[in-house]
Amino acid sequence: MVWNIVKDMFDNTDSTGTLIIKGWNTEAEGTESNPRFYKCRMNWDFNKAKEIADDAAYYCEALEEIGEFLADEEKDIYCASYFGESSDDSYTAQLNEVWELFLCGCDDDTDDGNALAKLAEERLGRELKACSVFERARRIVNVSRLGAPDVILDNEKYEFVRAYVLNRACEEMVCADISNDSFDEKAVTLGRFDEDDIDRIFEMLTGNCSVMPEERVGYTLLVNMIFGDIRLDLYRRFEEIKPAVDAALATLSKTEREVLEKLCGLTDGVRKTHAAVALELHIPLPMIIKYEGLALRKLRHPGRSKKIKALFDDRGDES
Repeated sequence: MVWNIVKDMFDNTDSTGTLIIKGWNTEAEGTESNPRFYKCRMNWDFNKAKEIADDAAYYCEALEEIGEFLADEEKDIYCASYFGESSDDSYTAQLNEVWELFLCGCDDDTDDGNALAKLAEERLGRELKACSVFERARRIVNVSRLGAPDVILDNEKYEFVRAYVLNRACEEMVCADISNDSFDEKAVTLGRFDEDDIDRIFEMLTGNCSVMPEERVGYTLLVNMIFGDIRLDLYRRFEEIKPAVDAALATLSKTEREVLEKLCGLTDGVRKTHAAVALELHIPLPMIIKYEGLALRKLRHPGRSKKIKALFDDRGDES
């Protein structure tokens, strides 16, 4: 699992060393500007990626074991470390090493973000994402201690690994928040992201239905599909876009409308692949593609797209 996460990040790092990833829902420092994407300038090669993955896997294993130990001993993460005698000295040493790194010295006082950030930076040797690494490490221990389902534990490991990779290999990082950042049409920038960055985010959203499964994203992508442009900033104008799009969708046939609704996740935020929609509607895949094409051509007609186009071209969102 850990190697797959790291390798995916490595494979998505381009030739310039740039990696763009979806951000966290809630940051360790307490900011909740969401959704956001990170543009990371990475400094790594395959060997370093493998080394980072090995270390992250080592930590994940130990953090989960520590959580199970605390559950058995009915203790919390603020207790003194003691893992008892073990015939496997390397196992005990591993638990103690990871405890000393991520949990030793963490008490009620370090629940304060600044204190924890300082401790994390000292322990890991780098400031970038250090606090997030520590936050995620503690969450792994806690969900393991509470006996949470594997899917929850795996999700915490996933976020821990991502933060750990950035702490180890990222040299610089900037973020774009498509719910707040303004779009500059002349420069083709969204916040601190340039045109190439925006294109890559668009590819992420259209190529991976699990990235930001929200109605807002679905409507944003549909408008972009209609006009053959990329304007992710329209996400922030969902309340204006939705009524205009819904009115245009109402002029389509029932099947055409259903196909677009399911492909874009317009009713529940869950975008589906063409194959998944074909299975759900019991319609052959080539017909799904045909219905999509017909629907988009109809929506591009000036009579249907006029009100949507007015929102698309409105320059009044440069607040």
